[in-house]
Amino acid sequence: MSESLHPIRCSKCKKPGTADRADCASCGARVVRMCGACGFTNAAAKKYCDACGENFSKAPPPAPKPEAKAPPPAPKPAPKPEPKPAPKPEPKPEPKPEPKPAPKPEPPPVKLPNIAPLPASEMPTPMPRKIEPPPAESLELKKPDPAPSKDSRDEAMERFIPKTVISRLPAAADAARVVRDDEPVPDMTPVEKPKARASEPPPAKEPPPKPPAPPPAAGEPPPKKERVKMRLEGDPGTPLPVKLPKPPPPPERKEEPKPERRPEELDPRLAKGYEKKEREKAPIASAPPKRVEGPSQTFIQRRPRAVASTVTAIILLLTGFAVWSIKVREKKSPSEALIKAAGDYLYALKQKDWASAHGMLSAASRKAVSVEGFKSLQDETVWTFDDMRVDIVAPDWALVRYKLLVSAQPVEEDWLVLQLEQDQWRRAYWWPLMHELENVLSRSDHAAAARLAREAQAIDPIDPMPVAYYCEAAYLAGDANAAKEACGKALQMAQSLPSRLGPEGLFRINHILADIDRRVLKKPAEAARAYGILLAYPKLDEAQRCDLTLARAETQLELAQTGPALEDFRAAQASCRNEADQAVAARATAVLSGQAGAEAVATVQGHHMPGEDATLAEWRSKTRQDMARRLKTRTQDLPAEQWTPSHKEGSTYTVSLKSGAGEVLSADVDLFTHKVKVDMHVQ
Repeated sequence: MSESLHPIRCSKCKKPGTADRADCASCGARVVRMCGACGFTNAAAKKYCDACGENFSKAPPPAPKPEAKAPPPAPKPAPKPEPKPAPKPEPKPEPKPEPKPAPKPEPPPVKLPNIAPLPASEMPTPMPRKIEPPPAESLELKKPDPAPSKDSRDEAMERFIPKTVISRLPAAADAARVVRDDEPVPDMTPVEKPKARASEPPPAKEPPPKPPAPPPAAGEPPPKKERVKMRLEGDPGTPLPVKLPKPPPPPERKEEPKPERRPEELDPRLAKGYEKKEREKAPIASAPPKRVEGPSQTFIQRRPRAVASTVTAIILLLTGFAVWSIKVREKKSPSEALIKAAGDYLYALKQKDWASAHGMLSAASRKAVSVEGFKSLQDETVWTFDDMRVDIVAPDWALVRYKLLVSAQPVEEDWLVLQLEQDQWRRAYWWPLMHELENVLSRSDHAAAARLAREAQAIDPIDPMPVAYYCEAAYLAGDANAAKEACGKALQMAQSLPSRLGPEGLFRINHILADIDRRVLKKPAEAARAYGILLAYPKLDEAQRCDLTLARAETQLELAQTGPALEDFRAAQASCRNEADQAVAARATAVLSGQAGAEAVATVQGHHMPGEDATLAEWRSKTRQDMARRLKTRTQDLPAEQWTPSHKEGSTYTVSLKSGAGEVLSADVDLFTHKVKVDMHVQ
């Protein structure tokens, strides 16, 4: 055997090794020897093959390493390979005994469903069948042929070849019915007959079975044999008539108590899965239920009338509940009571029923005026009302609007204020106190006016007019803070609530606020804003416009706003008709425009120095006389002096006194405040 057939190789890197080493010189892994005869691999420590006994005494020489730069040698004719010795024949393994096929399990008995028995009239009548006697030859006992021996290959072939109906047919002498292996065998165990109940009628007696037909007599031809029809796979089997027991009667169902449910819960029978649960609880019926054709079998498809009635009942219930809630809400809402109280009061006034109308007033209103006084305040003209509606509703008071219809006059919008007293709406009427308020204000009785205004506010808390009266009374009494608070509240109420103040009343409130801010609280910015609001009223006469323009101009001067002040003074000079107002406007216009230089010089010349009784002009005249006396000359021979004014800004002017080329003094003067600041220069 050649050495190349059993090389020594490394089990890891597959490189050739040596015969005397058990590990690889390259990587240190285990050296494996492979037998060239049988391919068995064993360790290097052994010198032979464990499988075939081949000797591994010599290892194949290592293969020469090729040089990279050496040119390839010339091709030589390849030597003829030596014939390899024929390998030893591999010993034939002994055939293993094949396992016997497991016996085919018998099919379990099929339990037939419980089917109600047919009545005796509908039972099928079995056909009579003649049974022929077997021939004499078949009666003789035949010895069974010895079964041929079957090899394992034959058994495998028999398992491989499929069995058909033909191969499973019995012998011709077998008179039994042909039965397929896969056909269910009926359960022939006797079934106990159910005990008949007293209420059921006794079952009908079955007719006795007919005796078998006698054999044919001598000389008669034998009856024809029935031909056995061969069934192939897939053909339906012939069912045998089986007498099935009568199923027991279904047990009586006890009605389960329906669970109590709240009105807002739906019927549980409408829930999904109820039908399935009921079907599982119900016993098996004798006849299958009728199937409802469709994508799904639900309670709604089976009970459409019940569902429709349920839905209708729910809709009617919801509608009734909605109507009931609306009625309850209307009863709780005071709208109907307010409309009725206001309508009764207006109807009594329309019918001139003063006593009834006075009785519908609130307690404070009845206390403030008698029936006769109430009658004297009412209008005797013919009028009517229409379109009453509730505008504002508060916990203790409300506002009802209506349309007042007077003959030969346009339709007016009017309102009533009602107050809740002892669960009844009554008219809040404070007009009788208005005449007394006007009288005490004209007499300058400011304390009485403030008291009456408080009483009017208690009677009608949403009318801004009593608050405005209190504002004026507090202003005239000298309480600036109370007056400003009341005036601001009156203006705020007039913006959101109906009021009979009118433009004159609102003008009066803003005028009071402007005067308080300018003269008492010393807030010129807020005062100027208030005067601007007053000048925006359209119904101002010339005197009011003149006064407001002059007042705003003076306020702007306090804020050092010279330009807007000059414009207001010019507007007042054009609009004022009073001579004093015109003179004030003309002087202010001249001062602010820089044309009041002479007035500035005169103001400086008339200024008194601190600690001096003489004016600046008198002081300068005395000084010149003293100088002329010292110089023994006349006063006229001294250098001439000149007072020169210049407009600095706003109402401020600068006046300088020059004697020849030198300046003696200079002074800054404010012509509105008459403040003078003198600066003396050394001669």
